[in-house]
Amino acid sequence: MIDGNKFSQAFDLALELHGDDTRKWSEIPYMGHLLGVTAIVIDDGGSEGVLAELFHDGLEDARGEGALFPIQYEL
Repeated sequence: MIDGNKFSQAFDLALELHGDDTRKWSEIPYMGHLLGVTAIVIDDGGSEGVLAELFHDGLEDARGEGALFPIQYEL
């Protein structure tokens, strides 16, 4: 089962890191992609590991290794 508080924390952090970002070569909000993948994992029975889906390629695409510290510290 997914801890609602941890999910909220992860969502807030993902929004802080990527809230203004868009998908490559489009104006589609990047958060839409992260939430879409997260929803697929939840629907397929994912548990606590689903929190990682909110950041699944955000480190690579948006902020690099500098974003890893707040993720490790806050979650």
